[in-house]
Amino acid sequence: MLTAVGTMMAQNGRRPGEGGGAVFAMTNATAGNEIVVYSRNADGAIERLNRNVPTRGLGIGVDTDTQGPLRLSADHRFLYAVNPGSDNVTVFEVSGTRLKFLQIVDAGDQPLSLTLTDDLLYVLNGSVAGNGIRGFRIASDGTLTPLPNSFRALSSPIAVPGEVRFSPDGGVILVTHKTTNVLLTPQNAIDAFTIGADGYASATPVRNESFGLRPFSWRSAMTPDWW
Repeated sequence: MLTAVGTMMAQNGRRPGEGGGAVFAMTNATAGNEIVVYSRNADGAIERLNRNVPTRGLGIGVDTDTQGPLRLSADHRFLYAVNPGSDNVTVFEVSGTRLKFLQIVDAGDQPLSLTLTDDLLYVLNGSVAGNGIRGFRIASDGTLTPLPNSFRALSSPIAVPGEVRFSPDGGVILVTHKTTNVLLTPQNAIDAFTIGADGYASATPVRNESFGLRPFSWRSAMTPDWW
């Protein structure tokens, strides 16, 4: 039984004897975060396998209340998982339903959501003490290298953010705010950071009106199916 499922991700690559692919979930347990592995049949049915894979980091024991704490690379070769209880991100190599631990890297105060494009990965730090985003370069082997001094604060210190995501062209990062801040205009917002050729986000975001309360997640009409 999953005590706290942060997210589930489907992996479509087919290998002999593995049907339609794999599905991965995250426990987010305080005693030790783990990835729960399922096989997925061609008809979409899933079956839990009798093995959990430790991330070597810690969860927070409840749901992350965000989208995207577990992300697959576009080519389905690598899986990235947040460990909000130990402030780091784990990288796995994916081979069907098999996961191979590659790396655990510091990721700021309470990483809660991830987004990837090309050779960039950005983490959303959801703690009030570190409410913002920070960037990493993705190497060809899937491992991460921090972009020095890449942390960018959100437009509100009490954003309680819901998701960080690249635009489909990789030129903008959007972050949803789940709280209303009556001291700012607009009161309900989605932050937009532009991304430079060097991979760094703009120093400050544009605060956009969300036109609704508690924006949680979003999807572009131009978004690829895997995204």
